Amino acid sequence: MHQRQARIQLLMLSVNGCIRLLATFYEQDANMAPNIQTSNQAIDDALAACNHAMRRAVSQSLKNNTPGKVVVACDMLLNIPVIVDLLSMQEKRQLMVNENLQQQNAKQKEFDYNVGGEVLIKNFNPSKLDPKLGLG
Repeated sequence: MHQRQARIQLLMLSVNGCIRLLATFYEQDANMAPNIQTSNQAIDDALAACNHAMRRAVSQSLKNNTPGKVVVACDMLLNIPVIVDLLSMQEKRQLMVNENLQQQNAKQKEFDYNVGGEVLIKNFNPSKLDPKLGLG
C-alpha cells in the first residue's frame, strides 16, 4: 500500500514539474497564446512524458533493468535483445529479505511471561483522555 502511494506521489511530482516546464515553454513561444486547447495539449504532453519516464525507470531489485526489459527480453525503445538472469534477481531479492528479517528480529526484545505477572493490554478504541496502553 505504501509503495503504491509513494509511486503515485512521485508520478504527481513528475507531472507537476513537466507542466511547469511546458507552461514556461508555451509562455516564451509567441505563437502559442494561452487557451483551452493549448492547456489541454500541455497536460497531455506532461502525462505522456511522465508515463514514458515511469515505464523507463530502472529498478534496483531488477538489477538496474526496466520492467519492460525483464518481461520482453528486449529494450523497449531500441530493437536490441537483452539477456536477463531471473535466478540471480530472485537470489538477490531473497538476500535482501533475509537481511531485513534479521534486522527486524534483532530489534525484538525477549520477555518471559510469568504466571500472575502484569501485562500491557492495548486499548483499541480509547477516548481522548484514556491511555492507549494499560496494565492488566
